[in-house]
Amino acid sequence: MASFSVIEHVSVYHGAISKATTERILGAVGRDGSHLLRDSESEANTYRLCVL
Repeated sequence: MASFSVIEHVSVYHGAISKATTERILGAVGRDGSHLLRDSESEANTYRLCVL
């Protein structure tokens, strides 16, 4: 049986991207309230919710 993470199926989840990449993505969208979820760069097994 293959294991999978439910978080990988969440549309706002972007995986292991940097803070700089996050800022570029949200800046390109350019709308207040735009958000995404990414893996934390500093804490294992945690996520960061990033909001413009």
